[in-house]
Amino acid sequence: MAWHPFRNLGWKALALVLGILLWFTVSGDLAIERAIDGMPVATKNVAAGVQAVASPSRVTVTVRGSREELGALAETQLAAWVDVNNLGPGQYRLPVHVDTPMLVDVAKVVPETVEVRIK
Repeated sequence: MAWHPFRNLGWKALALVLGILLWFTVSGDLAIERAIDGMPVATKNVAAGVQAVASPSRVTVTVRGSREELGALAETQLAAWVDVNNLGPGQYRLPVHVDTPMLVDVAKVVPETVEVRIK
């Protein structure tokens, strides 16, 4: 049987183009994760004359994004906080929220909640 490398050249070119497109589609958007330990937890919406203390005061935040986004990410671009709006004196267990730049998602926060004492 003879070898004909240029037979069905159009189909071979189409297969090559589709393979290259598939490669860039799969490899271009691979998300990676990065853990940031010891991120301080701030309290938001604290009324005047009221003191709110979160315990623990630091959390570990794992963020997910592209290699380029996480490579350029500075820890100062992230903020962990709890909302104490309309809460009176006492002790509360509140969820930790994290602000991130666009194209960066929060994968995990440890611990997810912190205990807040309001005086």
